Amino acid sequence: LATRLSRVAADADRLVRGEPLGPPMASGDELGRLAAHLRASANRLMERERELRHSHALLQAVVEGTPNAVYVKDLQGRFLLANAGAANAIGLPVTEIIGRTIEEVFPAEIAAVKRHRDEEVCATGEPRSYEDVVWAGGELQAFVSTKSPIRDGDGRIVGVVSISHDISSRVRAEHALRASE
Repeated sequence: LATRLSRVAADADRLVRGEPLGPPMASGDELGRLAAHLRASANRLMERERELRHSHALLQAVVEGTPNAVYVKDLQGRFLLANAGAANAIGLPVTEIIGRTIEEVFPAEIAAVKRHRDEEVCATGEPRSYEDVVWAGGELQAFVSTKSPIRDGDGRIVGVVSISHDISSRVRAEHALRASE
């Protein structure tokens, strides 16, 4: 009994470490059923882990597969996710964006507008689109941004996702056309 119990305990330890379980125990008594249940639970957990890895890889491919700026912030305005497009638009590497707040990443006047818009999206619970035109480094930059609330499993709003498309070339062309008239 002690040997069989120690095999079940060893399988439980392997499960915690994410390692494959040892060979199955051939027994129909309570200990054998416990070991079989542990094995079935481990198989379900490993399958769910594979599904999560696949889902994460798919999400990562979507987020990184667009030149648009994509970022997610929590309710405190802290960046939880940012893609290469966001890093390019903000002018900082992704590693210097994640974990920082809007106020730590943007100039105060831009941060205040972005914070207000995030709060508006959270208050209404509805997606909103905005057009931003700013001068940065002596150059006009324009974006169309869509912000949407992010909800947890209970439907509570826990953050905001923003996708911003750079329309600077179009806006510059419109300004040039108006100036030439």
